[in-house]
Amino acid sequence: KILKRFFLFLLILVPLLILGFSFRGEAKREPLFSVIAPNSTSTITPTSTQTPVTSSLSFAVVSDIHGDLSSLEKALDRIKNDKMDFIIITGDLTSLGKINELQNVKDVLDNSEIVYYAIPGNHDLWSVRTGDNPYEEVFGKDYQSFTKGKMKFILINNGDGLVGIDKTQQTWIDNEIADCPKIYCLVF
Repeated sequence: KILKRFFLFLLILVPLLILGFSFRGEAKREPLFSVIAPNSTSTITPTSTQTPVTSSLSFAVVSDIHGDLSSLEKALDRIKNDKMDFIIITGDLTSLGKINELQNVKDVLDNSEIVYYAIPGNHDLWSVRTGDNPYEEVFGKDYQSFTKGKMKFILINNGDGLVGIDKTQQTWIDNEIADCPKIYCLVF
């Protein structure tokens, strides 16, 4: 039952990420976020019974870098110029998941001095089937959560379509989403 709700939440979150959104909140009861379609003046404002967010938070979501370090550097410059608080990278940092590819991407990210949180994509996990996990060697744990203000971000590793989410990660997810009725949660 919890897993069904979780996947329903993902179905709602992905379109929001595609359209783009910004978080806002004030002392008065304000919506958690507004969705503004590109080249549009219409705004969709969801309702919520949760406590409103009381501060601004801006972040970028980056995906499918595939080792293109030049484009990554350009994106990081834009993110820095836009004064984003942090970046979430949702996988495919590399083309083949080799340790040198992963390290090259990590070096660029570290040199940018922008806070980032990353999870692997299927291209980053090709070696996992052989028993190695270069992603974890370079970036550490391949799933994680963190809290910023009154928002919790849950980053799940579902990059390996053959293995899927193992029992350890599923137990972790169950524990992490237990907070979601109390605070705002975004799942990637």
